[in-house]
Amino acid sequence: ARYNSALRFSAEHPRLMVVVVSADHPVSLICEGVELNAQCEWKPVSGCGLELPTLTDWVARGLAT
Repeated sequence: ARYNSALRFSAEHPRLMVVVVSADHPVSLICEGVELNAQCEWKPVSGCGLELPTLTDWVARGLAT
């Protein structure tokens, strides 16, 4: 009930952020009727697939042009 009440209350008061602490749910931060999720869903990819030159080679190529 606390979580749902916070959703409704924050939807009615858009300039407020509500923090909900519950025993059966992690701490929630709610703004404008939406729970803000801080969990990153980005999955890193190992390696970028590019072979980068060493600094020495990069400088040598720059001086050659």
